[in-house]
Amino acid sequence: MSVFKISLGLGIVLLLFACNMETPRYELVWSDEFDYTGLPDSSKWAYDSEGNSAGWGNNEAQFYTEARIENARVENGILKITAINEKYGDKDFTSARLVSKADWQYAKVEVRAKVPPGRGTWTAIWMMPGGWTFNDGNWP
Repeated sequence: MSVFKISLGLGIVLLLFACNMETPRYELVWSDEFDYTGLPDSSKWAYDSEGNSAGWGNNEAQFYTEARIENARVENGILKITAINEKYGDKDFTSARLVSKADWQYAKVEVRAKVPPGRGTWTAIWMMPGGWTFNDGNWP
């Protein structure tokens, strides 16, 4: 038998074994489908505004508000976080910074997000360690 036939046969057998492997099952442990209207669900979300006084370490131009419907709201199944060009304290813009009230050591995370373009914006979805705060002084 030629080396090619042996290799081909072995490859087919390995492929069959791979096809029969069970895919991992995941258990949903946290979600927000945004099937309500108003402010984000306070049992699932918290506002992060602790770094406002320090400009978040990089002199950001916005002030992150808490529980302000103009900056963070849920409507039509969508969480909308809105930056507004308005004077607020010593800043020229307002926005919202939300963190989940849950954390996991290991997880498969899925996020569906539509991010509009905008000059000067930096939309981000971060996976920060649980319990981390801006005042800890170390960016993870």
